[in-house]
Amino acid sequence: MIPNVIRRVEFQYCKLHFLLRTRPLSHVMYSGSTGLVTPVADPSLLDCSRAAAQDVDGFAIISNFVSSEEEEQLMVDIRRTLRGRKYLYDHWDGAIEGYSETEKSNWSESNTPVIQRLKAVAAAAVTDKVVVPLEQVHVLDLAEDGHIKPHVDSVKFCGEVICGISLLSDSVMQLQHEEYPDRWIHALLSRFSLYIMRGVIRYKYTHAIPTNENSVFKGERITKQRRVSVISRTQPVHS
Repeated sequence: MIPNVIRRVEFQYCKLHFLLRTRPLSHVMYSGSTGLVTPVADPSLLDCSRAAAQDVDGFAIISNFVSSEEEEQLMVDIRRTLRGRKYLYDHWDGAIEGYSETEKSNWSESNTPVIQRLKAVAAAAVTDKVVVPLEQVHVLDLAEDGHIKPHVDSVKFCGEVICGISLLSDSVMQLQHEEYPDRWIHALLSRFSLYIMRGVIRYKYTHAIPTNENSVFKGERITKQRRVSVISRTQPVHS
């Protein structure tokens, strides 16, 4: 059964690769229920300043990337891996409060197709060069009162593409250009969705998951509960 699943993933990857070559990221959506990749613009999930419009194609949200059943199976694996760990309120680079995390390469048979689908999207997100997803997937468990401060991920640990599946809760991601205050993007990371970050968004914009007091999207307060993200990053670029 697994080889057939892998073949379907490879086929979906080919379709996704074609779409990413011919359309901006904001026009690529994945339907987890049908298993089809189709070009569908969903502007309701993104809000940006006029100045940031030139950069927004480097960020996209793919709705319903996983189903509720796939979320449940992923969480079985994740709970087993994180069992006994307490939430931490300090981080080695000061970027996160109220979290638990791990790097994970071994997944159950039922979750392997989802992880391969995630990595296929990461590999297809850049078309002018070859990017290779890291073998290990980053799992970040953020407590209800946890938050991620504005930061840019270190180039020492990951390359041009970052893709993350959002589990258990909706949340808001705030992106801000490091040099130009008038360039900002707010993204509604809905439960079951996947976000894709590449290019100038990856390197020049900080990204953050704010506290619930500051979690607002298009004027509406979005209350984040416990949120788990499953993140694929491409290999660092060594000059």
